[in-house]
Amino acid sequence: MTKAKGKGKPKDDPAAELEVMFPDQAVSVTDPETGERVTVTVREFRFRESMELRPVARPLVDAMAAGLEDGLDGAAHDALMAEHADTWLALLSRACGRPEAWLAELRESDGAALDDAMWTANKDFFLRRVVAEAAAKERPGRPAMSP
Repeated sequence: MTKAKGKGKPKDDPAAELEVMFPDQAVSVTDPETGERVTVTVREFRFRESMELRPVARPLVDAMAAGLEDGLDGAAHDALMAEHADTWLALLSRACGRPEAWLAELRESDGAALDDAMWTANKDFFLRRVVAEAAAKERPGRPAMSP
């Protein structure tokens, strides 16, 4: 059986392999202080950072896991993010090395671009924790993992 072109494993595509290995995302935004275009790199949390950020992310992770049970549609996701805006800005600040106050002043479209980059770069950080939390709720009496 032969694979269709472009349908191989990441190791068959060097660009895809690099993206998996280094999911950092560069985003061009307008600096809210100067009005100049700048490039902000949203990094995947490194191992130590991920350990330090677990308690910071916990309220957001818990809300996301609860949202899975209720059906997390677009409106519910927007409400969840609004409720946890400070947590999200703290996490995004760590991922891109910019102060939370600077991030808070970005144009909405630039903030949305950074949000997308954050999810791309750190999806595994959130996914592991949300899935573990949701699974723990399905198994009463067993604590959630803290991956």
